[in-house]
Amino acid sequence: MRKAKLNVIIFEGGPVLPEPLNYLTRFRQAIVLDNIARAKAAGADRLIVVTDRPDLMEQAARKGALVLETPAQAAHPFHFGNALKDVCQSMNLQNEAVVCLGGGTGVLLKENDWALIFKNILDGSSGDSGHGGGDNGEGDRGGVVTANSIFSSDIIGFRPSDTVYQAQSMPLDNQLAWTLREAGLRFQPLPRTAAFTFDIDTPVDAILAGLHPELGNAAAQVAKDGSRFSQLLTENTRQIVDVLRKGQGELFVFGRLSASTLQMIEKGTKCRVRAFIEERGMRSLGREQDAFSLLGACIAQNGAEWFVNQLAVCCRAALIDTRVLYAHLKLALPEEERFYADLGLHSRVSARFAADLASAIESAPLPILTGGHSLVTGGLMVLLELASQRTVPGVAQRNAPGAPGVP
Repeated sequence: MRKAKLNVIIFEGGPVLPEPLNYLTRFRQAIVLDNIARAKAAGADRLIVVTDRPDLMEQAARKGALVLETPAQAAHPFHFGNALKDVCQSMNLQNEAVVCLGGGTGVLLKENDWALIFKNILDGSSGDSGHGGGDNGEGDRGGVVTANSIFSSDIIGFRPSDTVYQAQSMPLDNQLAWTLREAGLRFQPLPRTAAFTFDIDTPVDAILAGLHPELGNAAAQVAKDGSRFSQLLTENTRQIVDVLRKGQGELFVFGRLSASTLQMIEKGTKCRVRAFIEERGMRSLGREQDAFSLLGACIAQNGAEWFVNQLAVCCRAALIDTRVLYAHLKLALPEEERFYADLGLHSRVSARFAADLASAIESAPLPILTGGHSLVTGGLMVLLELASQRTVPGVAQRNAPGAPGVP
């Protein structure tokens, strides 16, 4: 018998991005609507959307969610821990169960995935004991926390809800699962799959998700505009899927990918992988000011065009976590400029290094995607899932001259 009510809290807000980046804003808001529907179907008792956007307030309310308005984030920087406590206090949540996530999280979560999250919280028993976790050795004080990662969480479920009042308040959701475990809750991991891992942080993430068959109805409607949003990146994505499916040549992956993600690539494709891992935990550990990248130093010394040309000699496709490179060079790029660089709109990027790299990648003789941490974690998982399908619409041939495995 259920002992605690299930509350799902979704946070989404901040300044609306200008065109063409507004595609990301619309896509993330559509994810919120899909998760409302799927979580409700899985048994959620109450769905709460916390936002500062009037249009999302209206859409979420029509879906049956309770809407809590927050101050505009432009004037009041968002602090996740404080916001979560405020919601729990305003709703008078005590001995209840809570699942919280950001608006860009859970784009591929299906009803049965939501049911597993709820089961982990209410039963305290995970169907995925092979992914580490379980009792933290400090004993179970009657509560549990479940998350897609103990060190960098995006989907976090816990009970009792009043534990959040005792836990240290952290500015980022990535730190919540760890702090709740430190507060005495027993940790139960969620499966390490694309559905539980993939987070939509950048326009490139949205393009990847737009090709996946498990999109909800609202996100699928927005995704129809994806190919028009960036035809080059949509085609690059399809080309990378083709490389993974055929298993010819090498895939270059750079950035904050984990050993477990690398293992998934090696198991999920026959193509060779040239992985260069740097600055794991850069953001969660607050290392951005101290980051050092060997690849960043190499590109700074020899130039972006030289780097891309060398890449084409040995690889058929590439995924690059450029945020590590930017941190190495102390480039405090505004969010919009990072996104413009990912989209190849280098004329809108003020920092010369980032603009030159985006320009070189745009004209590269091999498909390259750039982005952040999500690209080389959940994004890679999505690419592997797409490669396992028989067809992905629009996949065509594109060979890098001189690349290994190219006739």
